[in-house]
Amino acid sequence: MLRALERYVAPPQRLFDDPLARPLCGPLLSALLSLFALRPLREWVFRRSERRAPGAIGVLLCRFAYLDDVLRESLADGVRSVVILGAGLDSRAYRVPGAAAARVFEVDHPSVLEGKQARLRRRLGGLPSHVHFVPLDFETLDLATALAASGFDPATRTLFLWEGVSQYVSRTALDDTLRFVGGSAPGSRLAFSYVLQRFLDDRSAFPELSDLWDSACRGDDPLWKSGLHPADVADVLARFGLRVCEEVGASEHVARYLEPRGRDLSVCEIERIVLAEVQRPPAST
Repeated sequence: MLRALERYVAPPQRLFDDPLARPLCGPLLSALLSLFALRPLREWVFRRSERRAPGAIGVLLCRFAYLDDVLRESLADGVRSVVILGAGLDSRAYRVPGAAAARVFEVDHPSVLEGKQARLRRRLGGLPSHVHFVPLDFETLDLATALAASGFDPATRTLFLWEGVSQYVSRTALDDTLRFVGGSAPGSRLAFSYVLQRFLDDRSAFPELSDLWDSACRGDDPLWKSGLHPADVADVLARFGLRVCEEVGASEHVARYLEPRGRDLSVCEIERIVLAEVQRPPAST
């Protein structure tokens, strides 16, 4: 919905352009989104969201823009295999220039992929041949096996996108995913977002986001299960053969995306994005 609403922003200020976001929302939500062409209504909803979770909209919009850029840059750098982990209603395979020349693997729960495929058929008239849908439950199934069954070649230099998912899985599942990516072809890349462990551990660490904490972290079986400490990220990834190339958070988002476009949006500090690369193993003597 946020990606769809960004199309109502004037092009000079727009962070990205996603013409498929609204159709992927489905008929009902698509009809409701048409109401947001009315700027006063749009601004009222954003102000209400900002009061309840300051900076949440900003961090999501900047995350979308950053990962679009990572995909464009990786394709320009010669990557021809893309794996989107927890693809959901991601539309990058169908709109980012150059993606159609790559093999894209969209990994998610079977029910999610079925609904998405139905909406894509209605919008596109069929499913693009360069996209392969990989049904998987991260907690119970093996990623390597599922990808291999869909024709993924682990010897191919690959970009892995893992957006807004790592906090929902157990630490074991998170480590298993990092281990799989770290064992892929040297020069492969991983771009993933993570939530600060400090936010998960302490409701008072970000008092302005207490409503978000209550909905995501409260109880014996919280919705958000895994986070990372920024100071530990490089060491954690190094254990799986990954080297951090870049890590971005609120200040980088503001400087890179919001200030140049004159966007007056706050960005919360609880989420960061890491871009890492698979290291070539040392040559045997």
